[in-house]
Amino acid sequence: MDRFLFGEVLTHGSLAEALAHELGSKFTANDTDKQVRFEELLLHAFTEDPTLADAAAADMRRFVEVDPASDGILDVLLFFKGFQAVQCARAANYYWREANGEGRAIAKLLQSEMADVFGVDIHPGAVFGRGVTIDHATGVVVIGETAVIGDNVSIMHDVTLGATGTSPDHDRHPKVGNDVLICAGSKVLGNIEISDGAVVAASAVVNKPVAAGHTAVGIPARHLPPRAKKVRKQEL
Repeated sequence: MDRFLFGEVLTHGSLAEALAHELGSKFTANDTDKQVRFEELLLHAFTEDPTLADAAAADMRRFVEVDPASDGILDVLLFFKGFQAVQCARAANYYWREANGEGRAIAKLLQSEMADVFGVDIHPGAVFGRGVTIDHATGVVVIGETAVIGDNVSIMHDVTLGATGTSPDHDRHPKVGNDVLICAGSKVLGNIEISDGAVVAASAVVNKPVAAGHTAVGIPARHLPPRAKKVRKQEL
């Protein structure tokens, strides 16, 4: 175990280097032809845009805060595939945004490897905030091209942030606010807003905007308002 930790963590001078190595080694093991230098591609993205590593650090901190299964930041970095998939998506988005579309082939390559290795399909056009947690990530997590995910958002396994298939517009995926919880098996479809503090319940199918603090439940989803807080009368 000492040798494992030394190779995965202690030999690297920064979080960007550790992330590039962790993801790159997994993708290289999946690449039978060994034609792509994944670690170099990832490290380039993480070093050219330092906000990516900063966001990764925020993701790790929030995992530790909200997930009782986490044994600490090192645990998240090395073993949580939902965390690792989000960092790959951030790197893919870096290449997706390159001028004149020059990096889009690299972005799609990273997306393809992420889907193979982690079972998570995130389009490189999707935009992530900070403090994002995809817990477990088992099953198929699908996040579409024009999806936007805010800060401190928790996404469970088997979730789709997709399109309806009927919109003529390019901007066709959900916009998720801050402090949102999207529970297991739910489907959020279309260019709709899931506002701050909202909850999408397990297995819900949502195709209409969800107001701040509301909970969407059922198929199709109905929206429940926040519960009023009971105020106790002060004893005299």
